[in-house]
Amino acid sequence: MPESYKEDARPAQQWYWDDWFAAFDARLCSLAARGLWIDMLGIMWKAEIRGTLTVNGKQADNKTLAKIIGAHVSEIRPLLKELEMNNVFSRLDDGTIICRRLFRESGRKEEISKIRSKAGKKGAKK
Repeated sequence: MPESYKEDARPAQQWYWDDWFAAFDARLCSLAARGLWIDMLGIMWKAEIRGTLTVNGKQADNKTLAKIIGAHVSEIRPLLKELEMNNVFSRLDDGTIICRRLFRESGRKEEISKIRSKAGKKGAKK
């Protein structure tokens, strides 16, 4: 099995099916748009800054996204508009697409990890 690309070495993420089926923002979208969103979530999971639609540390534009998922830009453009119109994702100030939940939880896990690391170092000094 290949090693994880992430510093935290988590090769998988928890998926809460109840949350997925209750997410009315995504439920309002077409099947095609939801399929695109699932692929985008996978890309954002593996991104350097988890929860951001970035590739190699750079904001993924429509052309890059289309290449990664194996579609044409003309196919994904209306689907992205549909996802955005239904508030499925947000954008950072620079326009980078984010999954609010992944972005938020990523920061929280890093924060908890730092706290635990500091506590462990203090315990080791005793």
